[in-house]
Amino acid sequence: MRTLFVTRKYPPSVGGMQAMAQSLHDAFARQSGHEVELIKWGGSAKWLPVVYPWLAVRTVAAALRRRPDVVYLQDGVLAPIAVLVKKVAPAVPVVLTVHGLEVTYPNRMYRRMVLPTIGRCDLVIGVSSASADAVRASLPDVEVATIANGVSDAFRASGDREAARRSLERAASLRDGDLAGVPVVGTAGRLVRRKGVRWFVDEVMPRLVARHPSIRYVVAGSGPELDPLRREVARRGLEEHVHLLGLVDDGVRNALYVSADVFAMPAIPVEGDIEGFGLVALEASSCGTPVVAAALGGIVDAVIEGRNGTLVAAEDPSAFADAVSRVIDGGAGGRQAIRAFVMERFSWDGVAERYRAAFERVSGARGQEYP
Repeated sequence: MRTLFVTRKYPPSVGGMQAMAQSLHDAFARQSGHEVELIKWGGSAKWLPVVYPWLAVRTVAAALRRRPDVVYLQDGVLAPIAVLVKKVAPAVPVVLTVHGLEVTYPNRMYRRMVLPTIGRCDLVIGVSSASADAVRASLPDVEVATIANGVSDAFRASGDREAARRSLERAASLRDGDLAGVPVVGTAGRLVRRKGVRWFVDEVMPRLVARHPSIRYVVAGSGPELDPLRREVARRGLEEHVHLLGLVDDGVRNALYVSADVFAMPAIPVEGDIEGFGLVALEASSCGTPVVAAALGGIVDAVIEGRNGTLVAAEDPSAFADAVSRVIDGGAGGRQAIRAFVMERFSWDGVAERYRAAFERVSGARGQEYP
């Protein structure tokens, strides 16, 4: 199998898609008999208008020169490159991954210029059932498969929860021991409206404080909701219970994953802004931390009821408070089982095997059922 792997989001830039691109590429490289040529951009997205033509030219040239078995485009924004590949090398199949927003983004020009080109691909892979369904709704004639993202074992570090809490205390400018022996709920990620963090502070935290007076909610991440979230914390008088860390490094984020009693994903529905998968749920539960999440979008593919967390109805404050409280009251038991389940079910090597099977079918055995 010879794969031409093209991505516009790759380290050293950071984000879920970047982590997915590197992890999947590295897993391909570990496979016997899989030759992978990587064409990548790892810089700022602000250079995309310049970088995009460069990626397109390099991809077309490599498709002509190498005649790979598959050209793999790592996200839907790259779909117009599929049209160019089909013009110069029509026999080379193109496979594309859709993360979610690529088919729900409401911009009229985008939907006119980019969305139809997704339909020129031989196979579209959704990272969740929600992403795959979004493709089918917009492009009913496209062949679609679902392959969930994976998680690497890079987040747990030593697993020392006491040391992790001391790291969080420093990051939140708290006194030594402020987080010792108290229930900690964590959230990490880009702070945009669909993440539901402001809703959680407004609707759920007052209920949790009433039940658990010492509870702390620690939020790592930045974005357009950060300032409104600060104002909401002040309005609710929750300064002693909610700690907004802003943008943090990997060490602090990992300390949050390890030390939290519960990891919360209170996503809310926002038209045109789908929650494509919920990778942070896997990152947290790979550390043994149970997840309480809204049953929304692709989150349902990352949180498996009773195995690594609990799903509740989106925007139901009573259900969220009840679910978080049950975990807190149940203590720290079961963390090892959660970690073992996640590392087995969502290993990147297993994800790469499913991708390779899809590549082999689309390149050499069309008509078979996709995974």
